[in-house]
Amino acid sequence: MVKNNHFHTPDLDSLERHLLDQEFGDASPACDLHLRTALHYCRTEFATAVMSDLRTDRSVICHGAFSETMGLGRADEMQTIDSIWEEAFYARIHPDDLRARHLLELQLFLLLKRTPPDERLRYRTQSVLRMADAAGRCRAVLHRTFYLANDPNGSLRLALCLYNFAPADRLPQRFEGFIEHMTTGTLLRRDSEADPGLLTRREKELMEWISRGLPSKQIAERLSISRHTVDRHRQNILEKLRCHSMIEALAVARELGLLRPEAPRTTQHTHNI
Repeated sequence: MVKNNHFHTPDLDSLERHLLDQEFGDASPACDLHLRTALHYCRTEFATAVMSDLRTDRSVICHGAFSETMGLGRADEMQTIDSIWEEAFYARIHPDDLRARHLLELQLFLLLKRTPPDERLRYRTQSVLRMADAAGRCRAVLHRTFYLANDPNGSLRLALCLYNFAPADRLPQRFEGFIEHMTTGTLLRRDSEADPGLLTRREKELMEWISRGLPSKQIAERLSISRHTVDRHRQNILEKLRCHSMIEALAVARELGLLRPEAPRTTQHTHNI
């Protein structure tokens, strides 16, 4: 399936590379067991469940009553797509909420990669999205994402997204979402200072200067390091953020809150005349 470039922004491309470029083993988790879990959510919560296999880049959409009400599918219907992105659903979500949701999921992934495998499945995202129904009316939709299984080698393998109507009597004016540790109730909000600890202090400092348009030679002089060290830091940043260019990396870093609102300014020296 050729993905719709309309939905692909730097942050989504970075998330996709983090998810799909993991090293997977040959063994397969019990997909049939986890598919039953997805169906259970459909039938008990009347939700629509999307189970994605990151190793194969494929998803199974289990349509619940939510899909039928929204005009996205018939209840109890199952659909397989060659992508981990349910783009028919994305087309209905407010673009600001869609982008914020992807950033929240990227933050979750970065958090989980620093978390022991047996603890990862305790985390989930939860958000309220503005989404259009078949008649074009905006509805408040509860969206949740969590992982059902790790690959035997420790990579995250099966993801589950749930869609159903938010229990609210008002339409949110903007995206509302957080990461939750399900067994403790601890919340981590994306709109707070939620640095995932991905970049080192030096890498952030270097990105601040790059954001001001300084070339590597001048950055090396300001930081009192070699040009080779600057280039090595650049490469490390691209690898950590799974970006193909520094322009893309800067966009992702800003959205994740890794960069300060304003880059450092050059010192102005004045002389008395």
